[in-house]
Order: sequence, then structure tokens, then C-alpha cells
Amino acid sequence: METALSLKDISYTYQSLHGETKSLDAVSFSIMPGEFAAIVGPSGCGKTTLLNVIAGLLKDYEGTLTVQKPIGYMFQKDQLLEWRSIYKNVILGLEIKQQINEENLARVNAMLKRYGLYEFRNAYPRQLSGGMRQRAALVRTLALSPKLLLLDEPFSALDAQTRLQVSNDIGSIIKQEHISTVMVTHDLQEAVSMADKVFVLSHRPGRIVKEMRISFTVDTLTPEERRKERQFNDYFQEIWREINEDDANES
Repeated sequence: METALSLKDISYTYQSLHGETKSLDAVSFSIMPGEFAAIVGPSGCGKTTLLNVIAGLLKDYEGTLTVQKPIGYMFQKDQLLEWRSIYKNVILGLEIKQQINEENLARVNAMLKRYGLYEFRNAYPRQLSGGMRQRAALVRTLALSPKLLLLDEPFSALDAQTRLQVSNDIGSIIKQEHISTVMVTHDLQEAVSMADKVFVLSHRPGRIVKEMRISFTVDTLTPEERRKERQFNDYFQEIWREINEDDANES
């Protein structure tokens, strides 16, 4: 089966007036269509750099990258335009791409209904909770029918309680839509509760030091339900040990 994303020996070096800084070192991994991968690691290890290479925002990398397009990218903030209604925000990408048509608008309306936003379609972002704003941002991204979804710390701006609920909502939506996804997060619990695979990056320059497949006895568990399973803590502790061992080796 064709992969949704394949990286082979991806390295990236930032150039500046003060010299070179190697951010990534020979990163290799792949995900299959419909898989959800999380990338974790210490601060500054190159997680967001890796996402930006995959997204095509950073071009001068070494190695081989194969990715199914189009790509959807959700950033740390929802980037909703405060002067546009939720509906107008959701169809913004379709407007920019000149893809406003009956089929796409029908799909947008179906997603708004499915994910509890339809009755708020004429509201403005400031009138919505943080969780609803994130759902609107995700629907806006899904409106363009991406083959691959990239998430860069998508819940980091939310308070702890809201973050748990939103990660459950967003994770469940992504599973329902069966979209190949790569998420960067510093929250190990978030990674284990949402992902099918977790890749652990080392200190800079980032390299893959562990690849872990996350599997629960029931495949259809929501992120919230996963957190209640016995295996959840086992996975968390294994990833935690890997990161701490890398910290110890670095010091």
C-alpha cells in the first residue's frame, strides 16, 4: 500500500550570519493512510522544523520526502478572523482556492452539523469557547479535503480542562474522517491518547531515538477512553523514560 508520508534521512540546517545550526539529523519514518502519528521530544529538538519541512515551508533540506497532497496545517492558534462569521471562516480556504461549489459547500454544512457548529455558523469567533473555535479551525482545514493533516501544538493555548476536552473532540473527529495525521506535541499524555504511532526525537539535532506503536484492546476508543486504560500509563512511562535517558546522555 502506498504510504501517506515517507521520510528518508531528512536533515535540516539553519543558516545565519553567525553560522550554521543543525536542527534535524537523518530523520526517517513513514505513516500509512489513515494513521495518526505524534512527534514528541525535548524543547528545541526540531519538532516544528520537521513539520515545516513536511508542509513544504522549508525547502533546502537533505534527504527524500514523499507526501500525499494536499496538506492541511493547523497551527498553535486557531487563526480565525474575528470579523468573519464562523461559516465565513470555515469556507475561507475554499474561497482562496476558488473551490466554492455546491458539492464543497454541502460537505462543509454536513461537517458543521456533525460536529456541533451548525447552529453557531452565523456567530463570530469571539462568541465561541476555545474548544469550539478549535473545532471550527479543524473544519476549515478539512474543507479543503487534505490527504495529510499537520497539527503543531494545536491545544497549547487552551487551559488544562479545556485542552482535555478539545483533544478528545479533535482526536475523535480525525478518526471519523480517517485522515492521515502528524501532530507535534510536548504533552506525552496527549500523544498516547491520540496517536497510533509515537516518534521520540532526541536533543538537537533531532533524530528518531524511538518509534512506538500505540495499540489498545479496543481500536475504537476515544482519546478520553484511552486515558482510562491500563496500557495508557505503560506507554506514557516508556516514552517518559526514553526522553529522560536522552536528557541524561545529553548532560
